[in-house]
Amino acid sequence: MRAEEAAWFVVVSALWGMTNPLLKAGSKGVEDVAPYGWAGPLGGWLAQTVFLLTRWQYVVPFAANQGASALFLYSLGAAPLSVAVPLTNALTFAFTAATGWVLGEKISDTPMLTAVGMAMVCAGIAVSITA
Repeated sequence: MRAEEAAWFVVVSALWGMTNPLLKAGSKGVEDVAPYGWAGPLGGWLAQTVFLLTRWQYVVPFAANQGASALFLYSLGAAPLSVAVPLTNALTFAFTAATGWVLGEKISDTPMLTAVGMAMVCAGIAVSITA
């Protein structure tokens, strides 16, 4: 895999990973939304959808996440799947953990082990790309 191809997957991973905790934060309160009685069985789903789509804290990360999905699909055309998919998934995990930590989420009871695990993921990705 060329460095340019890998860079696009790193960008996708960063966008996906950073938007995951932001989507979680932006959707706070959705479980407390009362269903629309007039909408029948879809009332709860409809009320929750309206709630989410009217909150910029949810819509902005969602749009960035979907943009990253489009970029991922475009980038797959020029890269081997056997490297692109594991690279993107592993880095997404690392970016999600790091962003959650920055936002104050409790990552684990053993943050040092989490950091070591993230470093090992990055090392494994480096080996995959250069091999």
